[in-house]
Amino acid sequence: EEYMVNDTTLTACSDRSGEASPEWNGRLFGSQTLPYVDMTIKGFLWYQGENNMGGTKGSAAANVGYSCEQRALVQGWRKIWSETPGTTDPMAPFGIVTLASSGSEGGPDMGAMRLAQTAGHGVLPGPEGSGMENTFVAQAFDLDDKWGPGAGPCQSDVKDGWACCDYSWGLAGKCVYNKTQCAGREQLCAPACESTKTRSVMGGIHPRWKKPVGDRLGTAAFNTVYGGTKAYTGPTLSGCTYASNTLTVEFNSTLLRGDTLSIGQFPGPAPPPSTVSAQGGEMSSSGTQLYVQINASLFCIEKRPAVNSTGGSLGYDFCPTWAGGDGSAGDATTPLDTQWIMVNYTKASDNSITIDLSPLNGTAPTAIQYAWGVVDCCDHSDPNLYVSHACGLCPIMSSSDFPANPFKARITNGKCECVAPQVC
Repeated sequence: EEYMVNDTTLTACSDRSGEASPEWNGRLFGSQTLPYVDMTIKGFLWYQGENNMGGTKGSAAANVGYSCEQRALVQGWRKIWSETPGTTDPMAPFGIVTLASSGSEGGPDMGAMRLAQTAGHGVLPGPEGSGMENTFVAQAFDLDDKWGPGAGPCQSDVKDGWACCDYSWGLAGKCVYNKTQCAGREQLCAPACESTKTRSVMGGIHPRWKKPVGDRLGTAAFNTVYGGTKAYTGPTLSGCTYASNTLTVEFNSTLLRGDTLSIGQFPGPAPPPSTVSAQGGEMSSSGTQLYVQINASLFCIEKRPAVNSTGGSLGYDFCPTWAGGDGSAGDATTPLDTQWIMVNYTKASDNSITIDLSPLNGTAPTAIQYAWGVVDCCDHSDPNLYVSHACGLCPIMSSSDFPANPFKARITNGKCECVAPQVC
């Protein structure tokens, strides 16, 4: 956002996500946006954010970081394109695509980034007065490159590879066909090799699997802007109830618009070294994608480095109030956003699930998160993954094949409590 909006818009947000390169502030706006504002357009689609992963994801409610910038972009572009009466609608529809998990570019807090891409609401459109009215979102956390890219033995000519495919993507990967290594596997590997005909650029940062993104955008646009009446988004957290060692999670029945929950098979775990981190969703490899936390003091949407009076690092983090914390620093012995435990669940109704809390051994859950962070919904226990077929979908879907919107919330007095501006 920071590079594509004007300087006036930028000043609305503090701790902006591109501060490491302030010389670019607004410069792309002048060269790549301003020349086109005299054109009348029907709406906007925004699919960006990889280069902002190193910055603060923030909170639109507190006018901090990317979350604030996302709202500023929507408001700023609508304003400048509609300055001449009778041209672009001042509330022109605005579609946003969240990042695929491979788009982190090594930056932290992917879950907080996707929340920021909705300006902190967790789903779009935002409520009246939010600045995010008449917007819609296509979740892409589950739309990494279906074939790796270049994953699996068919597409590899290194040790243990079958070398059945022949392709060269430059720095993005290559494989040289070897008749001896591939012997007898040509037909089995045909689907994997067919996928290599579409070149991968920059590895998995920009997944080649774009049609589902377009399908989700088109469906969301039709059902929010162009008169459709069916669902435009997936299951969206509306609340939860914890009582008698039972946790039930409810999804917004109004947003489902007649859809029902669909709970798929839980993918098998990834082999080492792709293991679940202590931070729960930060490296959420396969499994149920749903975690509960068991220490309320460690909850945080986005932790930030603690610094001393001169700006030097203290070696640990703190949780800002806008991220669900009290603003005080933690310590080096008990890192924030840890003590998450993966749990199973079953469908309880058309819009709710029941969580299996047996792994907690009677301890009360203090928070819950789903599909938060770097999400991998591939079944790595399947020997034919990346051989005869690609990755599948994540566990919680709607009957219209929309994925559940990622969420993270405290559990206070037996109820889910989302961080503003999200409501649950």
